[in-house]
Amino acid sequence: QVGLPSIIKPVDGFGSQHVFALRNAADCAVLEQLADLVAAGPGAYGLGIQSSGVLLVERLHEGPVWGCDVLRADGQHILLGVNEKIMAPPPAFAIMGGCFTSNCGQFAALDQWLCRVLDAVGFDNGAAHVEPPSVRNSLKSIHAWSVRGLPVCSMRRWADQFMQT
Repeated sequence: QVGLPSIIKPVDGFGSQHVFALRNAADCAVLEQLADLVAAGPGAYGLGIQSSGVLLVERLHEGPVWGCDVLRADGQHILLGVNEKIMAPPPAFAIMGGCFTSNCGQFAALDQWLCRVLDAVGFDNGAAHVEPPSVRNSLKSIHAWSVRGLPVCSMRRWADQFMQT
């Protein structure tokens, strides 16, 4: 049982598409009215990407959301920067934009934590995007996924060049 507040979203979605935030009983009533639509899944996301129709329910953490872009290659780890996401006001749940700050050493503690998290899940080669939601200034849960689409050989060449600078 997840309880409220919670969030329902496609497991293969992106960009806050087809995401429902449930904060109270009224939100649940609206979702119940849309149950057939939600159960059918979002269909296509665009750009030829088709949804699997599988939904995920998880606890909704209110507060700041950051996206941390990390590159790992051949035993080296680098936090490229942190994107503070600008969220739409409730009752909507959508990312409206963000502010990316390049890592120049100011995220040392976060960088060490990210390194431990990615080590724990066995992610050691490639680009990753990690979202550690903050609840009352403490990290409570994490979303992490690899960034696809960039060939590993290109990533390694880029990593070699980047890590030498």
